[in-house]
Amino acid sequence: MEAAVKTKTIGYNRLRAYIDPLQFKERKKDSRFVRKNIHFQEIINLYKLDSSLRWLIFRAIEKIEVAIRTRIAYEYAMETNESHWFMNPTLYHKKEDFTKILGKIEENVKRSDEEFITYYRQKYDVPALPPAWMSLEILSFGGLGKLLAALKNQTKPKARVAEAFGLPNATILVNWILAIAALRNYCAHHSRIWNRRFMLIVLPYSTHKPFIDSHIIKSQTIKPNKIFALLCCIKYLLNGIDHNNDFYKELKTILASGGRLLNLKEMGFPPDWETFPVWKE
Repeated sequence: MEAAVKTKTIGYNRLRAYIDPLQFKERKKDSRFVRKNIHFQEIINLYKLDSSLRWLIFRAIEKIEVAIRTRIAYEYAMETNESHWFMNPTLYHKKEDFTKILGKIEENVKRSDEEFITYYRQKYDVPALPPAWMSLEILSFGGLGKLLAALKNQTKPKARVAEAFGLPNATILVNWILAIAALRNYCAHHSRIWNRRFMLIVLPYSTHKPFIDSHIIKSQTIKPNKIFALLCCIKYLLNGIDHNNDFYKELKTILASGGRLLNLKEMGFPPDWETFPVWKE
């Protein structure tokens, strides 16, 4: 009875994402469990853990996204002394990059119903687009990463943006933004993140603040396409934004609720993960 109720409220196909990894895959119709004595409630507990983990990650990414968005707008405005610096094609690698980014911003502004955008339209006719601190606010996090990638390398504002988040260069920051933005989309659409494979994220050997010892990264102990690698990067960015964040504490509580079906190794967690410098900050 309980299983029927849960299936109706959650959906069978959604629950399958948590059931299938525990079953044999030798034959298409083989539905035998790899582990014995698995109870339906334990599947539900795994589902609830995934839901709690998505919510924790989503809230953390919000802080990161706001901070990076603000820093990019600030550093380029200060360097160029232009409120609409993103409309300057000389700041970009290629003309087609500039055209594509500007087109996306124009599209977002046109369909936006944010009050600050409406206010700008009512008060100003020129330039047609609002200043960077408004226009970048309505660009998606992934779009923000693409904007930063399209801007020329080896420039002071781009270097300062990376430095502000404790990273040695903007190339790594762009990779982190795009990988974290993809994770954010999974969270926003309530998709499974437990034991999923993600976009490869770069784990730098050298960072301005405690991260992961370089010999651990070089040993390939950490899989860059697993959720643990992303969690390390999220925690690192959070430590620079809010040193008193509770991300580690909340993560521990969530992991403790997974029950016996939760296998941290499947999520990319090494046995000694809590000793890594990034988790001690």
